[in-house]
Amino acid sequence: MGSKIIKTAEVRQPLTMQMRRKLINIACLSLMRTTNSTRPSTDQRKQLAECIVEQLFKYMSPTEKQMLQLSYFTLSTTFKDQNGKAVSKRPMGFVQSYLNIQSQVIKH
Repeated sequence: MGSKIIKTAEVRQPLTMQMRRKLINIACLSLMRTTNSTRPSTDQRKQLAECIVEQLFKYMSPTEKQMLQLSYFTLSTTFKDQNGKAVSKRPMGFVQSYLNIQSQVIKH
């Protein structure tokens, strides 16, 4: 499946959901093994997303890469709503979703 993912990216085709899931699975498992943790740091998760986009989608413009990277991992943010109340958003993206699922599987 890895070579199929690379070939698809090389010919500038979008990854199917199955390929994206496999890519995230491989990359996240490797990161968890390397860090010896089911909860890699925020920086490590962000770097993983950057690495995936930079390695597979070299042909994209910087803006396109940034948008795609945000689909793989977005940092937590805090902003004020219309009433001035602080609202926090947790980290999101394919990498974060995978790690959330894995941490739930490991707990049970």
